[in-house]
Amino acid sequence: FFEFADFIQKWEEEILELRIIQTSLTKSYGVLICFHSNDACQEFYLKFQGKPFNDLEPYLCLLKEVVDVRKKIY
Repeated sequence: FFEFADFIQKWEEEILELRIIQTSLTKSYGVLICFHSNDACQEFYLKFQGKPFNDLEPYLCLLKEVVDVRKKIY
């Protein structure tokens, strides 16, 4: 989590809400980010899509537009 926080810290003023989620299909984790404006969202996408999170790991930032989120209650 700390690596991700460092990755987006310059954007904290533009972020309205952030949620870490576990996806149901792959059991992996993702982050939902809601921005204050569409312009900030587009700028974030253009800057980080396909870029590495840091210089030490091979993981890339893969961004997708989310239209709807549904929560399952077990």
